[in-house]
Amino acid sequence: TALGGRVDWPRLLDEVSLVLPTDLWAQTIVVDEGAGFSLAGYAVDAPDDAPDLGHKTIAKGLVRLADLDSLFDVWLVNSAKTEFAEQDAIQFTITAKVTPPATEGEAQ
Repeated sequence: TALGGRVDWPRLLDEVSLVLPTDLWAQTIVVDEGAGFSLAGYAVDAPDDAPDLGHKTIAKGLVRLADLDSLFDVWLVNSAKTEFAEQDAIQFTITAKVTPPATEGEAQ
């Protein structure tokens, strides 16, 4: 096909949008065949929740992203309590490597 050997970015981003928890907000998503995948955003964090539910949301997002065939080596780079839109939140950054596409003759 004309796109053989290329990453299907629209499909990858669609898959990501479908698996992210609803209480996790993506602020920036960067995708690059060489650099991989990076997602920075915020998770809802109520100041009186115990255990900290915001971190559970981020963990759920990590697990779901790791389950995608298009991504591997999914890592939480950082997370920190902050405010977003005058609401308690946890700012986070997740990175991953993008699975190379199958080339002509390889099974997908």
